[in-house]
Amino acid sequence: MDIFMEKAHTEGPTGPHTSSQDTQGHKGSSTSFDWGQFTKNLPLEAMLASHRRNVDTMRQAQQTASELLRDLMQLNSQHARQTFDEACHFARSAAVPSGASPMGSREMGALNDTVRNAFERSIAHNKEVTDLFSRSTSKVFNAYKDRFEDGVKEVQSMGQSMRV
Repeated sequence: MDIFMEKAHTEGPTGPHTSSQDTQGHKGSSTSFDWGQFTKNLPLEAMLASHRRNVDTMRQAQQTASELLRDLMQLNSQHARQTFDEACHFARSAAVPSGASPMGSREMGALNDTVRNAFERSIAHNKEVTDLFSRSTSKVFNAYKDRFEDGVKEVQSMGQSMRV
């Protein structure tokens, strides 16, 4: 037994006590907790393996979140670039040189189509971002849920093996 454990056996939570006192300071009780027996029955390897799986699940969730952020940034970058290009095209086509006549109905119809297409692409972009986010969060949630369910089964199994 190491020095720490010896001190724990000779000193209770309120300080040193005599052999006729238990760790709670109650007189006349001779019960003491046997840490060696307790740890001998613990399935330490199973507990460590379970902890490793928990850490791995958290690592996978973090990787999924990083991938989500990367994908969202790429989508937003593509959308911004496309929107900027359309705005430049719109500005060039809408510019009326001095002395020229204003846009006719044909040009206004083309401009209307350009604005409608840009709006529809923006809606599609937002739907794509939402779907990507939803899939990623579902993946992370399911990984945690599955690991939690496995952990409960592991604890139940450890409890049963300790009773035997």
